[in-house]
Amino acid sequence: MGNEKVSYAQLKKMKEEEVITKQCNNRSEIEKFFLELYKIDNWKEVFDGIDIPDIRDEGSTLKDVYPNYLYGTPNTEEYNREQQSFIDLFSQVKAKADAINEESWSTLCS
Repeated sequence: MGNEKVSYAQLKKMKEEEVITKQCNNRSEIEKFFLELYKIDNWKEVFDGIDIPDIRDEGSTLKDVYPNYLYGTPNTEEYNREQQSFIDLFSQVKAKADAINEESWSTLCS
């Protein structure tokens, strides 16, 4: 492989493919996140106070909740807002789960 030049069109196509791959991976990981939550019998009560959409419901699918972040053009205002919204949701769920685990652990160890 020598000094092969890549055209602008090739670079653009490679970047678009990279974006699509990243979005597919994000969708898959986010869907797993939600489906793991739903495995908890009383997930709505456990995470009461946190606005967790049920992506299994019509009108609340990933495409409905995060249309720009998971299906749109990256680095737009809407994309960034939805990305931050998911990060905030994930952080709230993680903090609550960590608190529950710590409480359970201290109960077991007392």
